[in-house]
Amino acid sequence: MIRGTGDIRDLEGSTKPAIQAQKLDISTRGDVGEKENPLSLKIQELKADGENIYIENEEDLIIDSIHADEEIKLDVGGDIKMKDQNSIISGERLEATIDGNFGEKDAPVRTNLDKILLHAENIFIHNISDRLDIEGMYGKDIDLTAKGDVSGKDIVADNLTILANGNAGYRDNPLYIYVTGNVNI
Repeated sequence: MIRGTGDIRDLEGSTKPAIQAQKLDISTRGDVGEKENPLSLKIQELKADGENIYIENEEDLIIDSIHADEEIKLDVGGDIKMKDQNSIISGERLEATIDGNFGEKDAPVRTNLDKILLHAENIFIHNISDRLDIEGMYGKDIDLTAKGDVSGKDIVADNLTILANGNAGYRDNPLYIYVTGNVNI
């Protein structure tokens, strides 16, 4: 467990993970990592809270919760899974590059986000905010369930399913999708 009142940073130029552990619980009033120098980890489970969160992890990652006042940036060298049905990633914006899957078909990643930019093998999301703006989403199979509206551009997939309780795009801001297989909106 790590608690702070200011920024928690990785050493610049370090080639080793700053933290190696099975579980990490990290919280601060400042930033966790930096945009250009994320906190380098080798962990299996994460609980994080901060103003902005910038993390890279070498392997599969189980999310207990990630809460940021503003931005979250993740770079994960494997799959992301949720610890349980109460686990969540929340913040204004998520930017993530995942080498494996982002969630599972029967256990999607639960999010409360306004904006997202995401690259992953397969993507399974359940977003609970009133509106999700997609800045880019790239995967083979993308399955997105949204409590509210979904808008955005550059959704690239082999197969796409979007279930929105609100609008799926707007007249002045339509969804831009590029799908080679099945589409269900």
